[in-house]
Amino acid sequence: MCRRRPGNNRRGSIALIVLILLPVLFLAVVLGLHGIELRAVRTEMQNACDAASLAAGKALVDDAYLCCVDEKLKPVVDRAHDRAQALAARNLVLGQPFELLKNPTNNAKGDIVFGKFDVKSRTLTPIGASRDWCQVDAVAIVGRKTSERKNPAMLLKGPFLSRSPVDVQVLSVAYLDRGVIGFRPVHGTLIPLMPIALPEDPARPGEPLSRRIIGKGKGHDRDDDDEHESVTCENRRWRVRIGYQNGGACLLQLGATEPDDLLRQMMEGVSATDLQGFGGELVLGVNGVKAVPGACRLSRRGSLEGQLAAVAHALLGQVRYWPLYRGSDGERVLLDGFVAARIEAVSQDDKGLELLLRPTFASSPTVVVASTRPEWTGTARKNQYICKVRLAR
Repeated sequence: MCRRRPGNNRRGSIALIVLILLPVLFLAVVLGLHGIELRAVRTEMQNACDAASLAAGKALVDDAYLCCVDEKLKPVVDRAHDRAQALAARNLVLGQPFELLKNPTNNAKGDIVFGKFDVKSRTLTPIGASRDWCQVDAVAIVGRKTSERKNPAMLLKGPFLSRSPVDVQVLSVAYLDRGVIGFRPVHGTLIPLMPIALPEDPARPGEPLSRRIIGKGKGHDRDDDDEHESVTCENRRWRVRIGYQNGGACLLQLGATEPDDLLRQMMEGVSATDLQGFGGELVLGVNGVKAVPGACRLSRRGSLEGQLAAVAHALLGQVRYWPLYRGSDGERVLLDGFVAARIEAVSQDDKGLELLLRPTFASSPTVVVASTRPEWTGTARKNQYICKVRLAR
């Protein structure tokens, strides 16, 4: 009589289990590869859309927004639209340039949609039939690889490691955050911040108190008390004086101990080292004010005025950020805002140095906005001249 050996039964049971588990293991491998590929495609598409939305957002930072004339803003939006397409195409998805379709009518279901962004609700409202381009402060990029568009992602899925069409869609929104509360150097980048604070106009919060408003339309200067019919948005200028009497611009001590430090900051920018005494940044407090050491009149002794004039001439036409101040106690200057402007002309007389500034709209990665600071529970004043282009996460 023959007996079965226990080892044979054991080997037979293992073989049966392996036979049953093989399809399960194979399916798990296929699903794992599918998930890896899908995640990789989504990442590539998201990177392409983020690059496109940021490029379009930066293209919206244009001086035309200072005037808000729709016929001048439409070309700006068109350039931003084209910039988004170009940047998306520079990014590869599944080895091919990523394509965004044109959306000339700004259809809400398009790939590139411009609108107004609400920071609190994190939603974008497309600009509709009204075409009020002045309201545009954001762009939404929708990346699509779908069967409906005849460009689905062909990913591993199904038996025998075959490739099947999969619909993938991603969204990226970039917006212009105007809640500017200060500046902070990032990755060693210097802040193009002038250590010169301009007096704020009480009648126009957020703008400098100009000694004169210049109306180029009639070829002459007009005092602030006159009617300003010749002054338009396009030809507005600010005249500010750095003089021997109080009431003009103030020189700020942003870590500067010598006149050469001040001149360096004007020419090259403000560094993190300069701001060590301020915690590495120049940011308004939650009350909207920042006290900074400074002097609001020049000394008649020394050659600082001439050196300031020489540096100002070298900076003609360059974008710089200028602090605004609301008052001074002789030793400290109370900052409460910032503007962006280019130096257009420099002059000197027996009263000191006078600068003619042309306001501009600019953005910088060094800008600090209130929405990134938890301590800012309120809403910062909307800045007309400076913004930070951000992704809405």
